[in-house]
Amino acid sequence: MKRVYSAADAFLPKENLTISREVLDEETLALRVFRLGKGTSISPEAYEHRALYVGLFGEGKLIDEDGAAVAALSPGSAYVLPAHRMNGVEADSGTSYLEFYLKEDMSMNYLEEGRAVALRELVDYEEDSIVNLDLLDDEAAKLVVMAFDEGTSLSPHKAPAEAYVAILEGEATVTYEGEAHAMVPGDIIRFERGGLHAVEADTTMKMALLLLLA
Repeated sequence: MKRVYSAADAFLPKENLTISREVLDEETLALRVFRLGKGTSISPEAYEHRALYVGLFGEGKLIDEDGAAVAALSPGSAYVLPAHRMNGVEADSGTSYLEFYLKEDMSMNYLEEGRAVALRELVDYEEDSIVNLDLLDDEAAKLVVMAFDEGTSLSPHKAPAEAYVAILEGEATVTYEGEAHAMVPGDIIRFERGGLHAVEADTTMKMALLLLLA
């Protein structure tokens, strides 16, 4: 089954390289994509404010200043790093992840500091329904976990934001600008601002949705 990624496979790690890309830098929130090749690492450092990590591909781990593992970085994992706590990253098999730097004490739902969670475990299915859970809601960006009962769908629509969809559980058909993509856990697709898209759950399915509103 063909996997779908963002333009130029922008989320995939590359061998022997550590790559970071700034996606957003607003008054309250900054967002970067990190891609670490197998065996590479980022030395521990501390932030003035909290940071939210979300795993995308591969396997890695967050480490403290002594090199001890704090939490796993795997697809669909999330971890909130408290302010001023030393933290680094090591890539086991090569890993990619999102780092949200929370410049203010903005509200995060269902995510506790210093606790690792699997995003798919934060929301339950409802019969014949689509369930939305907002984890982060800021003027600059929004992070949502959604659970679709089998056969439910989002009709074709456009959004006034660049968007990324990552499948966490189950299977879905995502149609973008008339082209249908069969997607499974670990797959990510990117929608341009104003791009016409639709989502249909082929099985019970959970996904994460990132909207870049700025």
